[in-house]
Amino acid sequence: MRQLDSTASSHACERFLCEVWQTGPDHPPLAGDVVKAMADAGSYVVGAFDEADGGDRLLGVCIALWGPPSRPGMHSHVAGVHAAARGRDVGFALKLDQRAYALENGVDRITWTFDPLVARNAHFNLRKLGGTADTYLTDYYGPLSDGLDSH
Repeated sequence: MRQLDSTASSHACERFLCEVWQTGPDHPPLAGDVVKAMADAGSYVVGAFDEADGGDRLLGVCIALWGPPSRPGMHSHVAGVHAAARGRDVGFALKLDQRAYALENGVDRITWTFDPLVARNAHFNLRKLGGTADTYLTDYYGPLSDGLDSH
């Protein structure tokens, strides 16, 4: 696990997110300059790297924002694992690292959104992470133009 806080790593994160979310390079889920700004502002911006590949190949990323002062917490905005790394607990390792980061910073609550209609998402978020769902929001983000959310 490494912080993605350099300009190069932020843009590598942008390319990674385009690949995982199956978007074109003109429509990244998060632009590299935004990833860099989030990292510089103290948000959780971390990548999991393949040590067997010299430690340069991204296997997964996780990005979270700090919540508003009136409700201290962290909101996990995006987390993704490369298809070739699925089943290796990369996402779980990222989430455990995110949890440790939140606790180190005095926060014991992390929120996030996920699509419960995708069985893999529901299993990971509710069973593996032990999360709870208290609200079902339809069309929360509006139309998404990526290869994963086309339903």
